[in-house]
Amino acid sequence: MKRVLAVLLTAVLVGVAGWGVTLAGQAPAGQEQDLTAALLVEVRGLRQAMERMASAGPRIQLALGRLQLQEQRVNAMLRRHDEVRAHIC
Repeated sequence: MKRVLAVLLTAVLVGVAGWGVTLAGQAPAGQEQDLTAALLVEVRGLRQAMERMASAGPRIQLALGRLQLQEQRVNAMLRRHDEVRAHIC
């Protein structure tokens, strides 16, 4: 998953850099600073989003592990129930 995030971030940064170079050649000096600030804010936002996605992975794995444990417990109890029922009848 980290590799996918790294590739995605690289692609976004290359795209943003190319877009910035294209616009920088057309924009006056004052707008260049505004554009750079806007791009910086966007990159920071993308970084935060990617960090949130990366932190969600382990939490999902933990939840699935807990779910599997519960499923195993339920199956064991069902087997015991069937054994007791068979023994009584």
